[in-house]
Amino acid sequence: MFSIPFSAQADPNALVADLSHHLIAIHTDFKGTDVVLFGSVDEGGHIVVTVKGPRKNFVVQRKEKTMGVWLNRTGIKYHNMPSFFRIASDVPLDEILTPNMITRYEFTPETLDIESSKDFFSNKYRFYKEELIEKLRTNNFYGRDIERIKFLGPHLFRTILHFPSNVPPGIYTVHVYLIKDNQVIAAQSTPLSVNKVGLSADLFSFAHNNSFIYGITAILCALMLGAVGGIVLRRGRHAT
Repeated sequence: MFSIPFSAQADPNALVADLSHHLIAIHTDFKGTDVVLFGSVDEGGHIVVTVKGPRKNFVVQRKEKTMGVWLNRTGIKYHNMPSFFRIASDVPLDEILTPNMITRYEFTPETLDIESSKDFFSNKYRFYKEELIEKLRTNNFYGRDIERIKFLGPHLFRTILHFPSNVPPGIYTVHVYLIKDNQVIAAQSTPLSVNKVGLSADLFSFAHNNSFIYGITAILCALMLGAVGGIVLRRGRHAT
């Protein structure tokens, strides 16, 4: 469980939720996977679920034309921003929560509370955050739509959380919120671990701990493959 400001007296038995599994193992042939979230409520209500991946720093730069050449100039650094974000609900958010409540609980990428090197609330820099969110959506790190939560009767609910093949490794947090009368009355937090295993884990660890050697090795391998490909191509031409 986690500390969260409730708008009403919370009942610890009002909401119970869990995941079908708490570990996603990324192999070399990993193509993505689904995790089932399921739970129950004692007296009904609405459910909102958010999935936040490990926090990272991002830099957004804007190209400006200088002396006829386009160069990276103005840039903004965003600190501790979730590298992955998904949201699910049984009904549209604006039907069960006010805009202030949606912002308070960070139920959309636009309402994420993150630090930046400049005031991105100003009109001058607001588009930088919009551009970053759009890029994360394009790369499938942030979802474009709200996923659907289904109630199986008055108390039981479930939803499927999809994690794509390029899901960032790390510790994820799945937050489940119970909504009644436009208020969050109960919440639960469940951890989910995404780890590389096998050869992909060894390569990932080596690349991060020995970045220079990894870069040189990658270049040498590329050169060798190019040379071998050239030899095979020349032999093929001579054979014909």
